[in-house]
Amino acid sequence: MRTIHVNTSVASEIRKIGQSQLATYKDANTVKAAISQVLAQKNAATMIAKGKMVSLLQI
Repeated sequence: MRTIHVNTSVASEIRKIGQSQLATYKDANTVKAAISQVLAQKNAATMIAKGKMVSLLQI
């Protein structure tokens, strides 16, 4: 395991994202169901084209 240090604003954003995901996806089965639903609606090329890259270096 490796430990990395991030500034407080990055840590805060990661914490908010984690809390949001926990509120939406209660367990692994909920996550699997959501993934299946997305895969049924969109193909990989569409997901890549509509994806958003977020650099932790810019936060």
